[in-house]
Formats: sequence, structure tokens, C-alpha cells
Amino acid sequence: MRLPGSSQVGLSGRRCGSWLVVQTDRVAHSRTRLRRGFGWAGVIAALVIGTPILLPPIINRPTSSVWAAVLLVGAAFVYIALAALRERRRLPLTGIQLAVACVLALAAAATGFSLLIAAGLLGHAVWDSWHLVRDEKYVPPWYAGACVYVDVIAAGIVLALQ
Repeated sequence: MRLPGSSQVGLSGRRCGSWLVVQTDRVAHSRTRLRRGFGWAGVIAALVIGTPILLPPIINRPTSSVWAAVLLVGAAFVYIALAALRERRRLPLTGIQLAVACVLALAAAATGFSLLIAAGLLGHAVWDSWHLVRDEKYVPPWYAGACVYVDVIAAGIVLALQ
């Protein structure tokens, strides 16, 4: 389909003009999701979700990182639930991230090396950011943004308690 003002120059078998329009719209939509995720909606959701999770380890200074392992696996499980409810074709990919989270949590429990939990939480923050940039419809932008904030702060707490 030829768009008004587009050229006939092809790019991978597609018209260059229509390809650029589609990409421009996607980039603009990704920026909107990033603003929502990392903006006030993400901050407020992070405060609501993160306060009961992050405040006890800050106050009590636990000697183990079990709370962080539960957070890591729980956050991964939320993506499974969202994929099952909203977009089932994403279940295999979300299943892989849940498996990685479980392996890291079990390895940290077996070895006592809680830096694995911190690495898993930081990796999960990257996973959340990827969902914002890729415009994955099954993950609300406020949740992905809030999860980035909570994951990074939790990883910081785990590292500080070392």
C-alpha cells in the first residue's frame, strides 16, 4: 500500500515510506509507555507495592536474603499470571524468566551467595524495562515501571546488607 508522499524505494521488500511511518508510530507509543511507567503512575505504584515489601528489611536488617528471593520469584510469577490472563502466547517466554528466577533463588539458598539474588533483581529490572520499550500489551506500564523501581531498590538493599 502506498502512502501519500512515500517513496517506492524498498527496504527488505517493503516500501520505505510505510515502514518509516509504522516505526515512528511505534517509537512514539513506546515513549508514552516509558513516561507512564517511569512517571507518576510508576512511582505511586512502586510506593504502594514496594513499601510493605522493602520497609521490613530496611528496619530489621535481616541476616538472610530470603525476603529478596521471595520477591524475585514472586515478581516473575506475576508475569506468568498476566500472560495467562491477557496474552497466552507470551507464556513460554515468561516461563523461562520464572525458571531463571527460581534457579537463582535456589542457588543463592544453597550457596549462601546472596549476590545471585541481587543480580536476579537487577536482571528483572531490565526485563521490566524491556516490556515498556517493546510495548508488551499484557503488562500495564505502571506495573512494569513500579517493578523496575522496586527491583533496583531491593537489589541495593541486598548489596548493602552484605
